[in-house]
Amino acid sequence: MKTAGITASKENYLKTILRLKQEKCVVRAIDIATEMNLSRPSVSTALRVLAQEDYIRLDDNRYIDFTPQGLAAALKVQERYDTLYAFLLSLGVSEAVAALDAGRMEHAISDESFSRFKELVAV
Repeated sequence: MKTAGITASKENYLKTILRLKQEKCVVRAIDIATEMNLSRPSVSTALRVLAQEDYIRLDDNRYIDFTPQGLAAALKVQERYDTLYAFLLSLGVSEAVAALDAGRMEHAISDESFSRFKELVAV
């Protein structure tokens, strides 16, 4: 099942940080606020929690980087999203609906079910 302490909100932050790092190499709180359409104070609060829980680190320039645990969690949620999104597209679901639904499903599916789902999709 879901890793203890990882909420859908935290997973969304980690996935957003991962995507931004892939695009920009360096990520700051303002980048996340802009991408997620959230206030800077809300993002700062969430980042503080993610840092306290050892998912991210902030350097002296306030750039955000993953800890090994944070990178693993971000990659896991991104894999779930990508797999679910591709599957929905293969069913003929529109891109907009597939993106929305995959974003919801990635948080709800257990590790066991996702593992079986991947096996089914790979066939």
